[in-house]
Amino acid sequence: MTMTKLGTMIYEDGTDSYSVFTFNFEIQNQLDNISCHSPELCCKLPTDDSSGKMYRIKNLKLLFSVC
Repeated sequence: MTMTKLGTMIYEDGTDSYSVFTFNFEIQNQLDNISCHSPELCCKLPTDDSSGKMYRIKNLKLLFSVC
């Protein structure tokens, strides 16, 4: 599954987790906060793009509560 919303792309990894790439500053802040407090649910991944950030999310409900 791929979804784009406000400069955000969501990819299903096929392992009950999702990769999220976003240019949206508000979504980046929310995911950064979640990754600090709940690293088992959300972690920031390295990316070469200076304006976008990528995350791995384990809970689809968490993902849609942010987006």
